Amino acid sequence: MSEKGPAMELLDAIRSVADVEFFRAPYATSTSELPLLVWRYANKGVPERLIAAIHEIIESAIKGRRVEWLLRYVGRNWVLAPKRFVELEDSNAFRLYPEILRHLERTDPNFTQLSNVDLQEISRQVGDSLQELSRNLPSLH
Repeated sequence: MSEKGPAMELLDAIRSVADVEFFRAPYATSTSELPLLVWRYANKGVPERLIAAIHEIIESAIKGRRVEWLLRYVGRNWVLAPKRFVELEDSNAFRLYPEILRHLERTDPNFTQLSNVDLQEISRQVGDSLQELSRNLPSLH
């Protein structure tokens, strides 16, 4: 059994303080997979103040990393992904995720590995901050 990857660790940290009804993330640690995390909070029961606090923690954790990161709301879901991936996806120059991955591997062979290292650190920082936040949860509801 492989250990959880950083995307799942970050998701676990979020789920420790808020109900999540949907998510998509690589489960295992793999430096060959581009780390992306997609999630949706439960429709009811997650106060806006709590969501804002979670996102403030994430925004703080993604600053100053090896690659630039974006936290954005798309449709009904929140997405945390490397900015360069988002820009390539939004460019409509690629039809499928694997095409973007191949492009990144060709143009910047270290990008995926650096993104994974970043997400490990982001996950750790967010996890620590959300643990602290959980001590103050009654004031956020």
